[in-house]
Amino acid sequence: MARHLIQLTQNHNTNRFGGKVLAKPIPEPDRTPWYLTKTAIESLGSGAPAIAAIITAVRLVQEPAARVFGYVSAVAALWLIVAAILKILAANSQDKKEKEATERTHEGLRAALFALHSIVAHEAGLQPDAAKSKLRVTFHRVVPPLDTATEIQQLVDYVGGPREGGRGRKFSIRSGIAGKAARTLSPYTQSRQSEDIASFEAELREHWGYTEADSRNISRESFAWMAVPICDASGQHALGVVYLDSTEKDAFALPEVRNAIFVACGGIAAYVGERYK
Repeated sequence: MARHLIQLTQNHNTNRFGGKVLAKPIPEPDRTPWYLTKTAIESLGSGAPAIAAIITAVRLVQEPAARVFGYVSAVAALWLIVAAILKILAANSQDKKEKEATERTHEGLRAALFALHSIVAHEAGLQPDAAKSKLRVTFHRVVPPLDTATEIQQLVDYVGGPREGGRGRKFSIRSGIAGKAARTLSPYTQSRQSEDIASFEAELREHWGYTEADSRNISRESFAWMAVPICDASGQHALGVVYLDSTEKDAFALPEVRNAIFVACGGIAAYVGERYK
C-alpha cells in the first residue's frame, strides 16, 4: 500500500480555496454521559424524598395512635411521587431538546459532506445506488490544543458506505492517512492493491504508524483512501480533515476526481471558517 501513496502538494492547501478559516478549534460532538443528564439527576434527587415519605407513611399507619398522621403522610407521599414523575418528564423533555440542538451544531457540515459524496461519486463514475455502499466520507476535527495536538476526532457520522455511525471516535494523530494529513498540512491519497489481510496489516504498522491492535480494527472493506486537511488562515494549523474511503481501489486515482474533491473542500473550509468562528 505504501508504494501506491501519492502526496498531493501542488498548492492544494485547502484554506487557499475558500475564505479565511480562523485558528479556533472546532467544538466536539456532544457525548454527555447518561448519569449527567437532567433526567438522571432529577430521578436521583426526587426519588429519595418520595421513598422516605412512603416508608414514613407505612410505619405511621401501622401505629394505631398515629394512624391519622399515617394517612396524611400517605397523601403527602403520593403528592411527592406525582411531582417527581412530572419533574422527571420535564427533565427528559429538556434533555431531548438539548440533544437535538447539539446535533444541529454540525448539521451544516454534514450537509456539505452529502454534497461532496455526490460530487465524488459522479466524477468517479459511480451510480448513485452503488455509491451509497462503495463510497463514504466524514470529517475529523483536530482535538485541541492545535499546536500540540495528539488526537483527531470524528465529528459526524459517515455519509455513505456499508457502515453508519462513527461520530465521537478518537484516533491518534500519529497514525493513519487522516492523522498524517493533519500533521503535515498536506492532502494524501492511497490505495490498497493486495487482498491479503496479513500483508495489509503489516503495511499499516510499518508505514502508517498503527499498533498491532489498531491495525486489526481497520476496516477490511476499503481499498482506497483520501484525506484533505482544513487549515486555519495562517496555514500553520489543521483544524480538521475531510476523510474519504472507498471499496473501489481506483476511486481517487483520476486527477479529475481529486481536483473535484479539492474544490469541494475549499467550500467546506469556507463554511468551517464562518460556522465555528
